[in-house]
Amino acid sequence: MTLLIGNKRSCSAADRPQKRMGFSFVEVMVTAAVLSFGIVMIYKAFLASLDQLTYINHRLYAMTLLDNKVISLQKLLEARKEIPFGGTQETESGQFGQKTVDFNYILDFKNIEDINGIFQLDIKLSWKEGRRDVGISRSVYLACYRP
Repeated sequence: MTLLIGNKRSCSAADRPQKRMGFSFVEVMVTAAVLSFGIVMIYKAFLASLDQLTYINHRLYAMTLLDNKVISLQKLLEARKEIPFGGTQETESGQFGQKTVDFNYILDFKNIEDINGIFQLDIKLSWKEGRRDVGISRSVYLACYRP
């Protein structure tokens, strides 16, 4: 039989292949696996960035503590004209939301033998960041001008 448009044959309903009306189980499982992998990667990246944000927040606070400690020791040196030599340890706490973090100082004063009135101060500040210990250190020179 020839149609009016082209040379195609008409097929009966029994000759046509069945149309698929949905997805197979394998296709649904592959899609679920790909989506769950993507969600896990996004969650992991979020937690890593949250950990870095907490670390940066604590580090900025620790740097401010170091600066304030150096300034207070310089003023103490100017007032008393002497500082305690050797190592001393101190602890200071910081409040971050509902979490308290303990910052531990280790101060080491040294007299510069060749120069009168100049002292070297080595400060190490450490704190607990989850399960790991982190810290920063700084070395400064303090001057005591004696007239």
